[in-house]
Amino acid sequence: MLPEHPRLLPDTTIQQQGDLFLLLSPARGTWCVVDALGCRLAQSCTGEVSWRDLARDLARRYAVTVQRAEQDVSRYLQQLQRAGLLLDERPTPAPECRPREETAVRLRVTLHTTAGCNLTCRHCFQSPASEGVLQGRPVPFPVLQARLDQCQAAGAVSVVLTGGEILTHPQWRSIVSAATARFEVTVVTNGTLVSEEAADFLADAGVHVQVSLDGPDAETHDALRGPGAYARTMAGIQRLLDRGVVPRMTWSTCVNRHNLAHISTLAQQAFTLGVGRLYLIWLAPRGCAVGNWEQLSTFAEERVALVRALRPLLRAHHERIVVAGCGDPRETTCPLEAGECALIDVDGSVYPCILLADARYRLGNTEAEGLAAALASPAARQLRALVPARVERIAECRACEWRRYCRASCPGLAWLHQADWWQHDDLCAVRREYYAQTLFGWAEERRQASPVARES
Repeated sequence: MLPEHPRLLPDTTIQQQGDLFLLLSPARGTWCVVDALGCRLAQSCTGEVSWRDLARDLARRYAVTVQRAEQDVSRYLQQLQRAGLLLDERPTPAPECRPREETAVRLRVTLHTTAGCNLTCRHCFQSPASEGVLQGRPVPFPVLQARLDQCQAAGAVSVVLTGGEILTHPQWRSIVSAATARFEVTVVTNGTLVSEEAADFLADAGVHVQVSLDGPDAETHDALRGPGAYARTMAGIQRLLDRGVVPRMTWSTCVNRHNLAHISTLAQQAFTLGVGRLYLIWLAPRGCAVGNWEQLSTFAEERVALVRALRPLLRAHHERIVVAGCGDPRETTCPLEAGECALIDVDGSVYPCILLADARYRLGNTEAEGLAAALASPAARQLRALVPARVERIAECRACEWRRYCRASCPGLAWLHQADWWQHDDLCAVRREYYAQTLFGWAEERRQASPVARES
């Protein structure tokens, strides 16, 4: 029920972009995007003026009937109420602000099928080639079958098949077939081994395909992945495009100093071709990247500048650009906290997520206690319980207006970059820009159909 004297939440902040205004409550993590008139009406909700008086003032200002003004103001204030921006009572969260815990858990398991790869990339997340990336043995197919059985028993709904390079596994087709019989499947590949036959198989299997592409041209891509890699990757991509895989395709791009200036061009190329998603990941101090950190790492201001440069594309394609570490602002719980992610390494070790593949975060082993037991272990429960505590323990996060969205940043990235669970990562400024662009993008889509107040 609409309060007679509506009051905007006292902590509400306002950000403007063009003729739209983002109203955001840091305490509740609720928001709404309105136009100039809607912003003025919201600011007029002080708790001292009745909504009917607001309507009468609107009727005088715009020369409309009081009845019409009352209908419009009532409808608009009800929207603010549903969005959780009025003080009278705690509302039911709007769909775009839903807490993840209100939805069913969707466990997504990343399964390493091999440590072997046909490339030696300078920024690879895995160990350097001298430690076995190129020479790594594939996990035997029967072992992988057993691990897929465990994924099913643990309640997984989706599986990410990766490596190394999965297409170097001699039985990769059997692995994909075994997985697609039970799960939604994503195959992660560098694309260089996608032959005509492989493209046929992947298209028929109905899997999502994530292709690693680090630049819009050979010069940029090959400087990171080796001579000739771009031509072979693009040939593989074209074969998949020819078979209609494009809506199920993701281009995964590791943002680093070498390709920073080319990301916008790459994004435009992806969407021109109709690629389903562009996934921007950040260089991490692990594996091969450690030895190339000085040459490839980026500064915080450079990352923010990139997101700002992508602003038109984020507004136009916000559902298709995924920025690692930012998360979906519609879901206010970290997948780690919700128990929605896990990693099985080549040796069967179970980790809570791909970023926490470290001995101190090891939860168990598929060949010992098994996946389900590892994820239900006291160590796993304790880790999940620590995630929400970070937002109150980290001083900068307590004071941030976006704290209910980023939840004190990604704990995996914080650990990788800071080696400290109780520190935030270095993507805070990136998130502020990204979240604002995403929310404005959603509002732009719904603008004409939304009951948000409009200028006459």
